[in-house]
Amino acid sequence: MVWDGVLCDRPGGLDTGITGTSLSKGQQQLLALARVLVLKEGKKVVLLDEVTGNVDVDTDATVQQVVREQFDGYTVIVVAHRLDTIMGSDVIVVMKNGGIVEVGSLKELLSNDGGQGALAKMVKG
Repeated sequence: MVWDGVLCDRPGGLDTGITGTSLSKGQQQLLALARVLVLKEGKKVVLLDEVTGNVDVDTDATVQQVVREQFDGYTVIVVAHRLDTIMGSDVIVVMKNGGIVEVGSLKELLSNDGGQGALAKMVKG
């Protein structure tokens, strides 16, 4: 799945450069994720920074599926601005101006302050 999206026509395989190439943003993200998959043995924490920030809907779905399936049992820290990216998270930390505003499950955060908490306000727009 990840391999097909980026490596099928690249001569360098996983050694293909990410920047300064003809790779799309989605292909760059998939290549970075493929590298993490190869190196994940012995690791228990994975940090993903804006992994779906600049990708199309199909690539977003692929990345989220790979993260769910391949990193089950890992601590996955996801930095995200898209709410869809964090919807399946066990614990969500909402931050503003470098400080923690709320911590909890999606259900807890959406019901904070009678549905007027920080995350609930973001969801409502």
